[in-house]
Order: sequence, then C-alpha cells, then structure tokens
Amino acid sequence: MRYVVGLMMVAFFLGGVGLFAVGVRELTRRFGARRRLRSAEGEIVRIEKRQEIMDSDSGRTADFDYPEIRFRTGSGGDKTFISEIGAGARTARYAIGQKLTVLYDPDGELPPMIDSWAAIWMPNLIRTIAGPIFIFGALFIY
Repeated sequence: MRYVVGLMMVAFFLGGVGLFAVGVRELTRRFGARRRLRSAEGEIVRIEKRQEIMDSDSGRTADFDYPEIRFRTGSGGDKTFISEIGAGARTARYAIGQKLTVLYDPDGELPPMIDSWAAIWMPNLIRTIAGPIFIFGALFIY
C-alpha cells in the first residue's frame, strides 16, 4: 500500500507540473499573439455531438455540441476547425448556418478559435489553476 501512495504522489506531482507548464506556456503564447490575430466571419457548417461523463460513480453523462466552423482568411483561403469550447446540448447555443466571429493567426502558430473570452483564455486558465491543485494534492496525500 505504501508503494501505491508513493506512486500516486509522484504521478499527481508530475501531472500538476505538466498542466501548469502547458497552461502558462499557452497563455503566454496567446497573450503575445493578440496583436497579430485577425478577425473573420465564420459559419457553422456542422455540429459535432459528444457525450461526456459527468459522474463516474453513477455513470451520468451529458451531451455537448462542438461547432465546426468554416471561415475565409484575409488571403482568400478557406479554413475549417472544430471549436475547443462546446455547449450543453440542452441549451441549443449553436445552429448550422449561424454566423460567428473567428480569430485566426495568419502565421499559423495558434489554431483558429471563436472570438470569445472563454474560447481564448479558459482552457489554459483551467490548466494553470489545476496544476498547483494537483501539486498540492500530491504533497499532502500521505
């Protein structure tokens, strides 16, 4: 049993360090790229439905909609991407044909994203916050 707890401590610590490092790196990249990001009007061409587990004990799941968006870059090329940010299927937030503002990096260093605070910052903020929580848990699990 002692070895299992020790292994969990190491795994949680390394996972926390990894989450924190990736979160900070990506926040820094996005912050630095703000000025070169370009805006374009995109259109939802498809909605990908995903079922995600909300409670592993009861097996309760929830449906989420992730829009696939097509937009035209400033150079005239068409691009398509699936958003990292989904919406609960009950809310019907997205519809095929719906127009959305999209941000894209003309240099291609960052993937395209919906122009919203949540799409730009939230995934990496969550990683940056979750990292220290994992590290703290690893240090005090025993």
